[in-house]
Amino acid sequence: MLFAPSIFTLVWFAIFGWSAMEIDGIGADAREALGEQAGLLSAAVDESIPLAMFAFFENFPAATLIQGLAVVIVAIFFATSSDSASLVVDMLCTGSADPGPWHQRVFWGVSEGMLAAMLIVLAGDAGLTALQEVITVVGLPMFILVFAMMFALYRGLSHEDLSEVRVGNPPEREELAPDE
Repeated sequence: MLFAPSIFTLVWFAIFGWSAMEIDGIGADAREALGEQAGLLSAAVDESIPLAMFAFFENFPAATLIQGLAVVIVAIFFATSSDSASLVVDMLCTGSADPGPWHQRVFWGVSEGMLAAMLIVLAGDAGLTALQEVITVVGLPMFILVFAMMFALYRGLSHEDLSEVRVGNPPEREELAPDE
């Protein structure tokens, strides 16, 4: 289960990345053979990275359906990401691993959404660029911390004595029943 998303992502980028390079023309011979069609995806990326995906999908049958599906998938991604962020902020505010009241979580979700919307509306592309740069700057220390934790985990696991580990008997049904 741990490797499935990584393998899916690798296959996804290999297939669609290679398709984009073939459509755009890989190498001078391919670009010459494609004629005026060569480099259209590169030009779309130079013009607008978010809209380049739609230019890429124009090269497939049922392009409108695929583009609509892509918009739905991106919307679901944003909704689940916002919900997860709201849950984390809500749990930090309550100081407990249990989520707080639902209206508090809704408050955080609406607040985060309004802040992002105001940043994009008021500052335009510059605001989006600033938001991306802040995320990158904040993410770098987290990356360094998690990267160092890999070595600490390996060191800790290598010092474990697993020769005496025994798994006990499964619990009885009565032990699993909730207290009444």
